[in-house]
This record gives sequence, structure tokens and C-alpha cells, in this order.
Amino acid sequence: MTTSRGWVRVNTGFYGLPTVALAGDIAEIGSRDPMKLGFRKFPSRPGGQPIPRSKKLMLDLSSRKDADFYRVAEEPGDLLFGAAFVDRSPDEWWEPIHARGSAIVVLAPYDEMMSDLPDSTAQFLKRLSRMWIAEIPLMLRAWPDGVGSHPAETML
Repeated sequence: MTTSRGWVRVNTGFYGLPTVALAGDIAEIGSRDPMKLGFRKFPSRPGGQPIPRSKKLMLDLSSRKDADFYRVAEEPGDLLFGAAFVDRSPDEWWEPIHARGSAIVVLAPYDEMMSDLPDSTAQFLKRLSRMWIAEIPLMLRAWPDGVGSHPAETML
């Protein structure tokens, strides 16, 4: 798990997720309504419901250190929010996301999301009720070496 201010790259199994994901502090989206961005409430039973795919956002993960969220639009989208990491994304996190062409993104109050899991089921379900989730498609671009979610040199 690696962090940026308000964001963390998480491994498979984070709150029961089936793959690596990006988790961020809900405060990072400002006054925007997560539902209007394509997020839905985190299910109380991970795996019990499909993760919604946002049609409102796209994620630029062309850099190993940045994650930028853009509004989907006919014209180039507006940068809405993002994360800047000090370290490069590790291969075991970065490669599955690019292979899938999308990233699972979880939003929640950061301190609560990253603290130890509560002891009781009721407390755990209360925490889940404040979490949002979406699958965000990766932004595709034309690079000198072809079209894709990243230039070939970022594979190095």
C-alpha cells in the first residue's frame, strides 16, 4: 500500500475487493456529489453486487506517479481532481489496471477508511455506509508509439 495526500494504492482484498484499487478521501472531490460522478454506495457484501462503471469520469494513469480524474465530455474533459504520489506505482498494482483498462476507485472519509477494521459487524456496516465505489475507465491517448492508456516508456 502506497499513499499520497488523501489517496492510497491498495492491494487485492482491501474491504473484500477482488483486485487492486485506488482509494481516496471523499473530501478530495470537494462539493461534488459522488453519485453524479458515477459512484454508488459500497455494497455491504463485497462480491454481492457488480461494481458500477462510471460513464461520467475517466482516469489518466499514463504516469506511474499520478492519477488524474477527468470529466467525460465531447471536448477534452476538465481535470476534476487527482493524486500525486512520491513513488512510482509498483508493477503488481499498475499492470493489472492497465490490462483491464479501468480502475476500481473507493471514496470514503480517509482516516476512517484507513483505520483498523471495527470489532463489531454493526460498526463495520456503518463504515461501509459512508464509502462509495466505481470502476473508472482509463483515458486513452495517441502517443508517438501508438494508442493506449500509457506511452510504452512508462512500462520501464
